[in-house]
Amino acid sequence: MLIAERLLLLCLDPVRGTLHSQRPATSFDTLCAAAVLVDLQAQGRLRYAHGLLRADASLPPAQPLLAAALAALGEVPRTAPEAMRQIEQALRPLARRLLDALARGDLLHRVARVPGLPVFGVRHPLRSVQAHNAAVHTLREAARDPGRTEALGLLLGAEVAGVMARCLDAAAHARASAALLQLERLPADAPEGLATLAAVRRALLDD
Repeated sequence: MLIAERLLLLCLDPVRGTLHSQRPATSFDTLCAAAVLVDLQAQGRLRYAHGLLRADASLPPAQPLLAAALAALGEVPRTAPEAMRQIEQALRPLARRLLDALARGDLLHRVARVPGLPVFGVRHPLRSVQAHNAAVHTLREAARDPGRTEALGLLLGAEVAGVMARCLDAAAHARASAALLQLERLPADAPEGLATLAAVRRALLDD
């Protein structure tokens, strides 16, 4: 499962089928674009140097949405905010596409707008409690061992969306926060994965 899909499961109101964030100024499309960048980095499809991200399309990802994101980035080096905007614009509406994919996988319901009722848009109530619990478990495991790019990427998305406090106990929350704060103090020779995460985090917090 993609980082963005897990993040959406964590942010979803299971009954209403709507997404909620403690940082409404940052759209879920933007959060998902950031998560897609992290997934591409974790799969070795992004290179980071001198503040710029460059897509490596020599071996396209098998996952269709990641392949589309990589194609959207093309060969142009971009800053993290530019790369996020490019993915968000190319795959718009990104969060809706991911929610619909989860519905096709029988993890969510998909309730379309009923004409004449004062409820607009498509909602995605939770169908699989197991899927939500698995996302929470993955977040807790990430807090326990944030060494992998995917783990730290999920923590980053949860931090910005404001769901860490709801899903983690005090000790796990403290570990996760400490790991994320380390991204602000990376040495110049930090690994590409960490440098990418730091750039993505700055882009989200500055959004």
